Amino acid sequence: MSFVNFTVSERLMHGEKERRRQLSFHCKQLEAQLRKVQRDNESMGKQLKALKKCGSCSHLDQRSKSYNALNELLRGSVAALEPDAVASVNALNRRDELKAIKISNNHLQQCVDKLQSMLLQKGREALAVEKYYNDAISEREEQISRLQKEANQHVETKLKALLEERTELLNRINRLEKENKENCNVTHDESQRIIGKETDFTGFVNNDRNDSSWLKQKVTDTEKIQVYLMFVGSSLAEKDLLMILFQQLSLALQMEKERNEKVENALKSENNNLSSSYQKLLQKYESLETELAKRRIAEPHIKNKASQNGQNASKIDVYLISQLKDELDKADKRVAYLEKELSLAKRTIYENEEFAVADLRQIEMLEEDKKLKSLIAVLIFLIELMHIIDSQAERLTDFDNQFRVLNREKEALQRKYTELERANNLAVGEKLEQLGIIERQRKELSRLEEKQTEKSKAYDAQIEAYQQLIKQKDDERGALIAELCTASHVRTPLHDSIHEIENRQAAADENRELLREVRQLNHERETILEKVTRLESELQSVKDQLRLKTDEVEKEVLLKNSMHDDLAKARTMVRLSGFYVRYRKSCIINLSNHNPNPNTKPNPSP
Repeated sequence: MSFVNFTVSERLMHGEKERRRQLSFHCKQLEAQLRKVQRDNESMGKQLKALKKCGSCSHLDQRSKSYNALNELLRGSVAALEPDAVASVNALNRRDELKAIKISNNHLQQCVDKLQSMLLQKGREALAVEKYYNDAISEREEQISRLQKEANQHVETKLKALLEERTELLNRINRLEKENKENCNVTHDESQRIIGKETDFTGFVNNDRNDSSWLKQKVTDTEKIQVYLMFVGSSLAEKDLLMILFQQLSLALQMEKERNEKVENALKSENNNLSSSYQKLLQKYESLETELAKRRIAEPHIKNKASQNGQNASKIDVYLISQLKDELDKADKRVAYLEKELSLAKRTIYENEEFAVADLRQIEMLEEDKKLKSLIAVLIFLIELMHIIDSQAERLTDFDNQFRVLNREKEALQRKYTELERANNLAVGEKLEQLGIIERQRKELSRLEEKQTEKSKAYDAQIEAYQQLIKQKDDERGALIAELCTASHVRTPLHDSIHEIENRQAAADENRELLREVRQLNHERETILEKVTRLESELQSVKDQLRLKTDEVEKEVLLKNSMHDDLAKARTMVRLSGFYVRYRKSCIINLSNHNPNPNTKPNPSP
């Protein structure tokens, strides 16, 4: 019991330390964000103060007072002068004073108009910003309410599932206890039945002498499960422990059942083999005894016949008698060995029966002690709860303060989340536009490549046709040269008619035209090759641009993924904070319902 409490308390402490570490890290992040927001607010406040100061009436009054002070000084200086000087000064400087006054009045009017326009603009901007933040706050409140509803539904479903699992576990544990008791009763009845039978050498011998220790261990495990069931509330750690113990017990029971079945089958087969072999030996022994009796009866007749028949028959009979005696000795030894094995089997059956009876007595004693142990466990649990409640009353106030701070931080995180969502949507739109542009460029490139390949194929076909014509003409010219050479060797007179000369001239003209066409084709081919190289360079440049754009898109995708990760983390932190607070409240309510002292506040178990 103490070990179980120690393990449970150690796990609870570890979970509490982990939660505190997460909360401290989260609080540090939120404090940094709050400092940043406070700095932004201070800078905005300074700007507003400066604008209000410029547009305030006190500033204008100060400027008018300074201007009036200058006028009074001027008047005092004029009054201190002589009347003639004053008249002369007034006559000379009145126009300048009037001009200065008009100019200063105009400047003041322009400054006032500018300040009023700036104030109106800043007021509009402040109203727009206020409206934007109000809309964002309302949206975030709606999201928070929706998330709270989802979390409440999730908690309700989870609690229902946990309660159902708890009832199923209790039913399975009760069923396993019943099966265990039934197995114990069956083994006891089987042992009694084996003892009451006659010694017909067909029984069940249990060679496993660790059944009593196994039963003790299972009984202690069932006690542990019942003790844990008293502590099972809404805590997940205790349910995990219960599930682990239950799985271990179920696996152990299955393995034990399989082992018992295998042992039963093996022992039954061995007993059957032994009984069959023993029956065979008995039959053989009986047949040998009958043969010996016959031999003993027939010995005098055999001696008489031996004297008549000679020494050969007597030797054969002696040899047969010695063989029969050897077989009888072997059969006696086998019977003695089987009797020893039978006595050992009876002894093991008796020992197993004693173990089963002792185990049944221990089980009955443990069942009687269960109630006392359960009451002691409940008392210990109540004392521990009193200590925990007294120590956790102060921590409840701290949790309330932390809850308020978390709500403030949640609002700041919600504002940041809206800003990040807006930026994410803009980035996604830009990315889609860039992807559309890239797709259009790819389609244009593929179309241009197809056109270029078609043109190059047509030009290649024309060049091959012209090359074939050139080869044909070269062959004809070679044939003509060969004919001329043969004619010169034969030394026949040349009769070049006018028709032949014309034919030769026409062939020469055709050759020239063909050469001209070949040159044109070569020139066109060079131009086409230049176009192809230019298009290839353009295609390479477009590919480079596409590569750069794909790199930019990948970078933007990485940024978007990081933003999505930040958004998901913010969502999870908001949900976890809300769920943690609701879970704390539910645990406090449960402990307050189970608390015997109404003045103390309970602390929820993690």
